[in-house]
Amino acid sequence: MINKEGLYTELKRKFAELSMKLTSNRKNRQTILCTEVNKKFGFPIGMVSDIVTQRVDMQDALEVLLFAIASVAEVKVSYYFSEREIKEYSQYKYQANSLKFPFTFASQMVEIKPDEQYIGRTSVKELMQLRDAQIINYNANTQRTMTLKRGNDYEYYKIALNRKAVDQISELLQKKDFIPNTLTFNLAPETDFTYKNGKLTINEQVPFDILDGYHRYIAMSNLYNLDETFDYPMEIRILFLSEENAKQFIYQEDQRTPLSKADSNAMNKNDAGVKVCRFVKQKLGNEIVSQQGIINETLLVKLIDLLYIKNNTTYERSKLISIANEIVSIVEDTAMDIPELLDTKWSNNFTIAMIGLATKKELKGKELYIMALETTKTLIKEEKVEQLTLKRLNKLLDA
Repeated sequence: MINKEGLYTELKRKFAELSMKLTSNRKNRQTILCTEVNKKFGFPIGMVSDIVTQRVDMQDALEVLLFAIASVAEVKVSYYFSEREIKEYSQYKYQANSLKFPFTFASQMVEIKPDEQYIGRTSVKELMQLRDAQIINYNANTQRTMTLKRGNDYEYYKIALNRKAVDQISELLQKKDFIPNTLTFNLAPETDFTYKNGKLTINEQVPFDILDGYHRYIAMSNLYNLDETFDYPMEIRILFLSEENAKQFIYQEDQRTPLSKADSNAMNKNDAGVKVCRFVKQKLGNEIVSQQGIINETLLVKLIDLLYIKNNTTYERSKLISIANEIVSIVEDTAMDIPELLDTKWSNNFTIAMIGLATKKELKGKELYIMALETTKTLIKEEKVEQLTLKRLNKLLDA
């Protein structure tokens, strides 16, 4: 491609223009574009729609797919593609795996509620069969809200998607570190299906509305688009609910008590700060460093990230161990001078003062302990882990 950024900009403009217009018979022009790309090049409507509605970043899309969309959308492709690419891509035809109905899920399903809820095992390959058959559907009526996007001279609505979350899931999937969890699909309650001997069979081709797991689905789709040998096990829940009850299901899922970002990060075994903290715990023990220990584990991870890692996720193991040894020395050297240091649980403010002053002002032992106590006394309220930033930390330590 000779002008990627230019194409991205032009396609965004075109998508915005289409999203604001309906045909004379009230048909959505984005939907028509997806259908025409499917007819001419064979790409599944769902795959095209992911790009047109910008659920998937154009940077992650196949070049030939972008060409197909651009040519059907009447974008001047010669501005963005070479003559060789135009010749090659113009003749391209996507070969999708055909899916015949009745369709029976490969693995056993457990009936949770008769005629309404079933749960079992699936795989990326099985999900991509459904996707390529153009039946996995994003139902905006039961899903997350749209967000308004503005360009220099246009605005449009885009389905909200957390790109960072998709990237993090993709990374875990590639490393085989992702712990399989449940993707939830809803089919209309009047769908013709049978459940016999643990096997769920869908007897007719109907939309599979994805209710929960959209970011995971996008991550898996992106990886499969790049490598069709990619596969991964997942749990799947199949519901047969009315749209009203599907919304109730999403409401129930949304009521689950969320972890704070700090608590969530402290549970991510791939986080550099968590790795350092794990080494620290190996040296000091769980009674010293844990959620209920003398030093709060979540706060320690946060301090390690702010003071040492600083968004650098490429540290070698030896560097992480070196950081851990430095933190262990802070605790052990001070405990040598002040034996009662490890008799009671540290407050958040005292932990911040101890680790922060030792790191930033290179204090240690009794001198560190005294300064940490004095700093703690100047703080009016207990600091909250999730609100701690490097700027806030510097302010506290310089007070």
